Amino acid sequence: MFEPHSPGSALAFALDHHRPQQTLVLRICGDADFAHESELRVVLAAALVEAPKVLIVELSRAFVDVRGLTALLVLDQQARRRGVTVILAGASATLRRIVGLFRLPGRLPCFGGVAEALAAGQPPERSNPSTAGGPQAA
Repeated sequence: MFEPHSPGSALAFALDHHRPQQTLVLRICGDADFAHESELRVVLAAALVEAPKVLIVELSRAFVDVRGLTALLVLDQQARRRGVTVILAGASATLRRIVGLFRLPGRLPCFGGVAEALAAGQPPERSNPSTAGGPQAA
């Protein structure tokens, strides 16, 4: 269930823990834009604190402008310092194109959905070739 960051906010989020994959999925819904950048940064920072190894930011129900992308890049930088991998899932075609144009895929890998991102974000020592279709959500 999506919870608004603050009353009346156009930005909502939900957290899903995937313990076997040591992953936290942050689902963002609404406007991750200039008007909500400070809220977005607070939500991203809080998710980073909870993320064990991988933080997947699911954006299929979000509008992300350049300020939202900047917040995601800052998140990625902070996550790298903590040894956490950030992966984007469900990003719009426009956002994926921007990430590609700026040669950011190595920094912010993008996947079509959470299942693909979970499969990609699985720590190598836990990879299991028998789950070729991607791991099931916990």
